Amino acid sequence: MARVESSTTIRAPQEYVWELVCDVSRYPEISSAFTERVTYVSDGPVGKGTVYREYGGVGPMKDESEWVITEFTEPTRQVHEGDLGVMHPILTIELTPMGEETRLFQALDFELLPRIRPVGRLLEALFVKRTMQRGLDDTVGNVKRIAEREYEAESKRSVT
Repeated sequence: MARVESSTTIRAPQEYVWELVCDVSRYPEISSAFTERVTYVSDGPVGKGTVYREYGGVGPMKDESEWVITEFTEPTRQVHEGDLGVMHPILTIELTPMGEETRLFQALDFELLPRIRPVGRLLEALFVKRTMQRGLDDTVGNVKRIAEREYEAESKRSVT
């Protein structure tokens, strides 16, 4: 499997960032490089076993995909496994508290064209890995921007 990683430090507490990354309905905003819209989320609170469907993808490979949260350790780690047909991605999200800040780490492991591995490996190396890295960097940057903006606004409201 190919792997890309991205991380940042966010000026907001871990619980605040955790709430944001658990809000599947916000994935089009958070992960705009990969997700255009969320089309379904299973009932109940988000946790291990949650299923959601989204429309999006990488470059011209757009379609509806189904994801399952396979690991969920609140408020530090979650793993989402997807089925995109032509690709099998696994997204790992980890949060580490750092006082009033939070370290966000995301890793995306993926296997392109799992039934035709030699071709899939070649495409991963030539094209897809760079695209996935840019998309993951954008996603991590979006979480930082959104969490900091909203946490700051909420902090100002509670002071007033």
